[in-house]
Amino acid sequence: MEDLVVAKSGHKLKDTTVDPAAELEPGPPKFKDGELIGPGFVTTIMISGQAHTVAKAQPLSKLTTMLGNTLHRPVIDKTGLTGKYDFAVDFKFDLRGSGLPARPVGAGGAPGDNDADPGPDLAAAVQQQLGLRLIAIKANLDVLIIDKIEKAPTDN
Repeated sequence: MEDLVVAKSGHKLKDTTVDPAAELEPGPPKFKDGELIGPGFVTTIMISGQAHTVAKAQPLSKLTTMLGNTLHRPVIDKTGLTGKYDFAVDFKFDLRGSGLPARPVGAGGAPGDNDADPGPDLAAAVQQQLGLRLIAIKANLDVLIIDKIEKAPTDN
C-alpha cells in the first residue's frame, strides 16, 4: 500500500484552465493537434516501455487510481489537495509484469529487460514532475476469499 503526499518542495500541479461548462459535456476526451483540450485523463504506453499520462480538469482521485493500477497496490491520497488540475507525467512503464513483450521482436536486449530505456520509473516521475511523493506503508486490508462456488444453490 502507498500513501500519496505532497513532496517537501511542494506540488507542481496547475489548477485547471478548462472552462467548467466544458466539464459537463459527456463523451470521450477531446483532442486537437494531438493535444488534450477538454476534460480527460489519458495514458499512452509505447512498446518501448515509455509512458505518457496527460490530464485536464481532473481530481487527484484519478491519479491515485492510475497509480494503484500501474503499481498493482492500493494508493491512498493523503495530499489534502481538493481541486481539479491539469498535469502530465512521463515515465518508464515496467513491462515485465504487464504481460506485454518488453521489446519489439528483433529489437535486442534480454527478454523482459527495459532498463536501457531512458526515463524515470513511475514513483520518481511523480515526485520530479508533479511534486508528489509515494510512501510505502503497512496497513490492514479487508479481504474476501471465495473458496468455492456452486453452479446451482443447494439446500441447507
